Amino acid sequence: MVDQHDRPKPGRDGFEVAIICAIPFEASAVEFVIDEFWDMDGDAIKKAPGDQNQYRTGRIGDYNVVTTLLPEPGNPSAAAAIKQVVSYFPQVRLALVVGTCGAVPTVSESDEEIILGDVIISTSMVEVDYGTDVTDIFQKSKEPVCGALPEAAGDITSLLRSFETRLNRQRLHDHVSNHLVELQQADQHLCSRTLMPPLYRYRGASKDKLFAPTHIHRHRPDSAQSALTCACSGGFVCAGARRASCEKLRCGSGVDQIMRRRLALKKKAEKLETHTEAELQAPAVHFGAVASGDTNMRSAFHRNRLAHEHDIIAFEMEGAGPEISCLVIKGVSNYADGHRQARGWRDWGAATAAAACKAILVLRTRPEKQGELTPPPPGF
Repeated sequence: MVDQHDRPKPGRDGFEVAIICAIPFEASAVEFVIDEFWDMDGDAIKKAPGDQNQYRTGRIGDYNVVTTLLPEPGNPSAAAAIKQVVSYFPQVRLALVVGTCGAVPTVSESDEEIILGDVIISTSMVEVDYGTDVTDIFQKSKEPVCGALPEAAGDITSLLRSFETRLNRQRLHDHVSNHLVELQQADQHLCSRTLMPPLYRYRGASKDKLFAPTHIHRHRPDSAQSALTCACSGGFVCAGARRASCEKLRCGSGVDQIMRRRLALKKKAEKLETHTEAELQAPAVHFGAVASGDTNMRSAFHRNRLAHEHDIIAFEMEGAGPEISCLVIKGVSNYADGHRQARGWRDWGAATAAAACKAILVLRTRPEKQGELTPPPPGF
């Protein structure tokens, strides 16, 4: 983060990009990739009467950005927030929905593995109506219904197509990795002043666990909780189990845990010390259809079925809301199966998404305004 104020502060018509976050920890990560804040010493932009959004304004690369944190997760909240943003910042033409998501572990067409901390970038959105809170393979009072959302606007489509070449895809990966290291350094600098431990660090391949679809996140028959009044029977999951970690519920065994090729390679590299820490933690970036629903996907059974039927690679809750050009950029914090792994994965997913958000803006060609010439972005 840089707060140099070496440029004039823009007015309301000087912002082109809106960044939408659903949860405070997601917004916290985004703040670490902003190059310069316009409101560090006070509000540079006053809100309109009746505007419920809370804004932070700043600059990422050549773009002036306005960020807002939703009052609550979900597509309706995102739709209302972005409507207020574009009404008060008239030049905003692009919304980036940045945060965390649940991912499909394997892309069906390519057999490509997705692991925790990887970045998902939407090429299309599919709106999902679960009808009820999908928590496990037995609770299905209404089958999920999918409906395709409108195609992305031309500028987004052009941007995504530019990353289909091998060279540009590698540049994107490199930028994400570099911005992630910068984010970690900024976090460490802040922690040195507050005596707090660093928040954004890679948790390690050994702590990334994927369970078989039949292995449900619930109290086990031999656990102390099973002696109490508990709904974890017959395939259902009680509220207490949903809030508990996999470690507390003793999830996993040699049979139920699925081995991953990429994680095995990471573990080998860690043991042999053949790669730097930056190389080991570098996330992969995946492009594909993203499902957006009214609640979190917590069923490996439904996850796999919908992924197969609609070529979905991830599930989230805000990307179907905005009515302007929208790009969903999410870091993988879980496998959309109901399991609650170490809490640190959510912060790591938020960090990789924030790094990807900055990489996208740095590599995106900024549209020219009348009377100005735009230099090429860094990396080209």
